[in-house]
Amino acid sequence: LGLVTLFGLLHRLGIDPLGLLAYWNPGDWEYSHMLSTLGNINWLCGYYSVALAFLAAHYLLEPRPWVRLLLYVGTVAAFVLLGVQGSQGGLLILGVCAAGCFVLGRGRAGVLARLWALLAGFFLCMPLMGLGMELRKERAAVVADGNVFWNVRWYVWVIAGGACLGACLLSARRGPAPGRRTGRPRGKKALIAAGAVCLAAVLAVCLSILAARGIGDGFGSGRGFLWRIALEGFAQGDMKDKLLGAGPDCYGVAVFGRLGTGTDVWNGEHWEGAVFTNAHNEILSQLCNVGILGTVSYLAIFLTGLWRYGRGCAGRGDPDACLWAGLLAIAMYGAHSLISFQQVLNAPLLFLALGVCEQRLRAGQGGGDKISENGENGHEMEEIQDKDSDGGRGHHHQHPL
Repeated sequence: LGLVTLFGLLHRLGIDPLGLLAYWNPGDWEYSHMLSTLGNINWLCGYYSVALAFLAAHYLLEPRPWVRLLLYVGTVAAFVLLGVQGSQGGLLILGVCAAGCFVLGRGRAGVLARLWALLAGFFLCMPLMGLGMELRKERAAVVADGNVFWNVRWYVWVIAGGACLGACLLSARRGPAPGRRTGRPRGKKALIAAGAVCLAAVLAVCLSILAARGIGDGFGSGRGFLWRIALEGFAQGDMKDKLLGAGPDCYGVAVFGRLGTGTDVWNGEHWEGAVFTNAHNEILSQLCNVGILGTVSYLAIFLTGLWRYGRGCAGRGDPDACLWAGLLAIAMYGAHSLISFQQVLNAPLLFLALGVCEQRLRAGQGGGDKISENGENGHEMEEIQDKDSDGGRGHHHQHPL
């Protein structure tokens, strides 16, 4: 993850130590949209929607200062890369990650202090990254339709960083160790209220932009079109197709091939004439591929994970970094899946994270019972072995040959 982040930041500055961009010129689409060692920026965001959860959770709960410092640098760098990579999906992941960490760290002033420090580092490093890209001029790999620095001035980043730094100092003065909950520290309600106001303001801005622009075929770089034909294709199917779908990975044939011809959404753009194999929304893709029954079963995996790991965190005195990472991964992957699709970079990694969390949860919840059961079974086995040994010795005495 650290190498992916490093190469991604260098690519944004037009520095290509591995020669991965040697076949394209700065003006080419691939030069700005193919990032780090993972390819398309949407694929990179999908990877970070799961991988970032482990980095952030372990940073928030790491007790060793030197390890925490390394995790801090890596997490801030990952945040900055998601901020400059060019896709709105990266900004969505950042927002969900910060909100998830805030929810998990409620009542733990030490965790909140580290979270505010993380956000302060991100906000203060963003204008530095913007300055570096500006100094590199045409060599910098700038996404023309997703440059965040065209919409946010440098002083806005600095003000936000200063505010987060102040909140960090305030939390650090009043907080115990990150693993312990505080009772009702003075100023806690003010911090929670400030965070709620910030989240509400961001949500209000997003909703106002959405209401002003609407969701037409061109919404989200053509995602509105894919969503529309997915809904139309699902609605036109018979009862069997609605319940069971057209079959795994059949979106392109069942929907796009029938309803997607003749569109002018991508005229003159890189994806003109392309046939998409998914709706860029996992719920819609699953509805078309495996129907209502398959979609409900698929969503149940994530809802069960949120319920089990949330209960596991609530039932532990000290927080578990793996369970926190699992909850963050489900939240970030779930949010990003609403505007993206399953990839080889994120779906297997997510299920691996779920497996690690499940093992951790079962070991923590059933460890005592298993030991007790093993102990009882162990005594029984010892008695059986003793009896067998006695019987065997007697048998050997009777039949020495």
